[in-house]
Amino acid sequence: MAIKSTSKWSLLLSILAIACGIICLTYCLANWMPLIEIKESFVQIIQNMRGGVTG
Repeated sequence: MAIKSTSKWSLLLSILAIACGIICLTYCLANWMPLIEIKESFVQIIQNMRGGVTG
């Protein structure tokens, strides 16, 4: 009986840990995505400027 309850608790804890990890990951991605997009657009702007200067 005790083993069953412990396995149930460990299962619950692992599910909770996975859920927390997913939430943390999505939160980090939500924070980093705009920065990555800004960086890419910044690189594009620099490339366009270079192209305009050389062309």
